[in-house]
Amino acid sequence: MALSKTTNAVFGLTIPNAYHRVEAVIIRTKESMTFHVRSYVSPDGAPFFAESIIDSAHDLAGANPIE
Repeated sequence: MALSKTTNAVFGLTIPNAYHRVEAVIIRTKESMTFHVRSYVSPDGAPFFAESIIDSAHDLAGANPIE
């Protein structure tokens, strides 16, 4: 999964249409999961300029979080 969005990088530059891609989804417990997101200048595989690790709650009775 990925999206394009203009982003202000940590080092002060604005990157128009930066490419943000979910690199991994890890189910930690029955109630929590972690997403690893990397941000690229373009979708062509150039080195990433930012990385985020996002923890989130989820409900096993709900929708499949991977889908």
